[in-house]
Amino acid sequence: SIPYRSMSGIASADISKSYAQNNHDKVSDSYSRSAINIFIATIFMALIIVCNLHNAVAIMGEGYEAVFGVTIIMMLGKLIDGSTGLNDVALNMSPYFKLNFYFSVGLVLFMLVMFRIFIPIYGIYGAAWVFSISLVIYNLLKTFYVWKKMKLQPFSKGNLTTLFIGLVVAGMVFFLPKLANPYWDTMYRSGLIV
Repeated sequence: SIPYRSMSGIASADISKSYAQNNHDKVSDSYSRSAINIFIATIFMALIIVCNLHNAVAIMGEGYEAVFGVTIIMMLGKLIDGSTGLNDVALNMSPYFKLNFYFSVGLVLFMLVMFRIFIPIYGIYGAAWVFSISLVIYNLLKTFYVWKKMKLQPFSKGNLTTLFIGLVVAGMVFFLPKLANPYWDTMYRSGLIV
């Protein structure tokens, strides 16, 4: 969430100004550039977290082993969220601004129903899956609507390149030998990712 929050403020001002000037090419350019930049930052933040999860579990101690699986599941939803760009900004600048409200209400209702079903069966993993699936549905709905109504879409070949580089870096860092001290191991892995 951190890359999205920090970059969306800057990009939304640019998109808003271009939208007010009725400059669709500039809106499209700012939207696309911000989407790939957010995705790059999101991928590498995710890498730092995932490649250090074993250290987080070691630092927290016994009883926190579920953190690893739950974080991975929730990370999937956040990666989709980070890859779909500034749909909120695009919708808020348009005549379709009320859709954000309706999509959000729908998301909350969907989550409440799904939590009631999945948590009793799967516990914390059920909650994590509901969170991720809800984020994916929510973002895909907004992305589809922005693409259909405003002719804006956040995906480019840069997304595939970023994903590929992220997977290569994850493969290299994840399988490095683990240091005995989780604090030193975290600094070592994070430094290599950066």
